[in-house]
Amino acid sequence: MRIYDEEDQNIEFKESWNSTELLKWVCGFANAKGGRMYIGVRDDGEVLGLSNSKKLMEDIPNAIVSAFGMYDAEVNLLRDGEKKYIEIVIPKSKVVLDYKGVPYIKIGTTLQTMKGDSLRQSVLSRGNLSWDAYTVDGISVDDLDEESFRIFREEATKANILSGMNLDDRLSILKELELIEDGKLTRAAVLLFHARPYKVFPGSYVQIGRFASDADILYQDEIKGSLMVLCKAIIRSLNTNYKYNLISYDKTTRHETQPYPDVAIREGIYNALMHNDWSACQPITIKVFDLKMEISNRSVLPAGWTMENHDSLHINPLISNTFKYAGFVEKFGTGIPKMLNACKADGNPVPEYKVYEKSISLVLKPSEKYMLLVDQLYGRNINDIKLNTNVVDVVNGVVNVVDDPNENHVLNVSDRRKRLLELISANTSISIAELALIMAVTKRTVDRDISWLKEHGYISREGNPKSGYWRVCKSIDD
Repeated sequence: MRIYDEEDQNIEFKESWNSTELLKWVCGFANAKGGRMYIGVRDDGEVLGLSNSKKLMEDIPNAIVSAFGMYDAEVNLLRDGEKKYIEIVIPKSKVVLDYKGVPYIKIGTTLQTMKGDSLRQSVLSRGNLSWDAYTVDGISVDDLDEESFRIFREEATKANILSGMNLDDRLSILKELELIEDGKLTRAAVLLFHARPYKVFPGSYVQIGRFASDADILYQDEIKGSLMVLCKAIIRSLNTNYKYNLISYDKTTRHETQPYPDVAIREGIYNALMHNDWSACQPITIKVFDLKMEISNRSVLPAGWTMENHDSLHINPLISNTFKYAGFVEKFGTGIPKMLNACKADGNPVPEYKVYEKSISLVLKPSEKYMLLVDQLYGRNINDIKLNTNVVDVVNGVVNVVDDPNENHVLNVSDRRKRLLELISANTSISIAELALIMAVTKRTVDRDISWLKEHGYISREGNPKSGYWRVCKSIDD
């Protein structure tokens, strides 16, 4: 008789008992979600039976106690007709177990060892407190950021989940969200509502970069603030400076094609912020390439996790809970299905998770429609375009094609500087990043050309670097 069709993350079959090897599997199950081992059963689930079952019913419990102390595993003698076999029911351990100094964990159908971030998160998750629930000394409720509370109030009101809570009172909000304990703020409270959490937890910010290749960065930004502020600021920065929507025309009809669904980007960012291992002191990174976007954060996936079949991660349960009440996430476990559905609806490839030893990267790729449009408009990747005067206009990250792209050509230094002056004349508030994108050169190249134009009296900069503007003094032909 077959007791199960096959092994999985919760079941393991062994034909015989080998104490040294099988105690590793007991350890692995205990450090994952628990499970069952069957001794005297073939890999395909066929019961073979044991000739020494009576002795093993004494040896196995003794071996488990000897290896792991008073760990509460259950050992049962089962029968299939005349054949006897043993079931070991292994609950999830409340502490991380090790066998001869090595903490094993069962992931899928394999046995692996825990180390680094994986081990630290497993230790924290088995305690009474998660990392984000520990309190912080030296920071009071009055030290928190009013703008962060304003965002929460606004979003929570729209979500209408916290009915009856006094949203006007900071302390009431913190108590309702369990972010304050015996008058002390939790780590989650500081990350969620402090204007400069990176002063307390180094690395608690986000880096965004525009890349021509893995080794060639065109420009970058650091987005800092509370998690409430980051939720808004990251999306705003991506839409303004990094996400390139293509504008095309069918006779008089205007079409705007975006590379990735807004829902997929938003859910990917919220997941990274909620489930990042902030104790690692490493920022979240978002890399934007021509034809992919990577959102990376420090984290480890739980045992048996897959895109199709997974439990919601709860590395930072207090942060995740606050995101839910703010309406950033509807309910736990729905973020990835929403990403999948949005990508399917827009014709994008299925999002890909790359899992490394200490981090996870979500990779989004453009839809086939977007790729075809890039090929039709340019015949090459966006980053390879060399633009003439009337080919492309860029406003807030939107690439607007207004002429025949087949006439593109590479500009020499003199023509490039003339082109820069024309662009500045047309938009005196244009940024260095926008000029670099339009010219398809690096920001360093634009900086050098801007310096040359200033030195030779063609332009000057009025006002401060952020809110100032360009003044054109003369044309390059004067």
